[in-house]
Amino acid sequence: MKLALRLARRELRSGLAGFRIFIACLALGVAVIAGVGSLSASIDAALQNDARALLGGDIDFHMFYRPASAAQLAYLSRAGKVSEADDMRAMARDPDGGQQSLIQLKAVDGAYPLYGGLTLDPPLDLADALAFRDGHWGAVAEEALFQKLGLKPGDLIRIGNGEFQLRAVLAHEPDALSGTFDLGPR
Repeated sequence: MKLALRLARRELRSGLAGFRIFIACLALGVAVIAGVGSLSASIDAALQNDARALLGGDIDFHMFYRPASAAQLAYLSRAGKVSEADDMRAMARDPDGGQQSLIQLKAVDGAYPLYGGLTLDPPLDLADALAFRDGHWGAVAEEALFQKLGLKPGDLIRIGNGEFQLRAVLAHEPDALSGTFDLGPR
């Protein structure tokens, strides 16, 4: 307290104008500290309440350049339900090849998502959206990809040598935050 009083007395020597600046800086510092503490508490509470949905499960393993072995999958399956997904970067093109975009491609199994909800527009079941129909496998994508390539649900998209039918807009993906840094639309 002595230091604060000494600093206040020094500021008063030059008149009230300097003291006002001192009080404003002090108030700003207190507000920033309180704001950071509040933000930290909010983030901590959100992670504790929604951790499963944000992660997509209880545990998230990333294996690079190889799939899990049969022994590893058997071990994990004894502990609970297991879902596998492959995630990689790829190039997506419209059927004519005129427009293209770097994308974050994700392939999922039938158990996906373990926790949280996947929201599609129009509302579809994920299995129906990805099913093989009319000679093409289905796909869903974020709105950004539809806009970038000038496509709409029902249009075809080329990824590598495959041609897929875009059936819905991916509005919400429960485990999107648990993945890697994305360079393009999912």
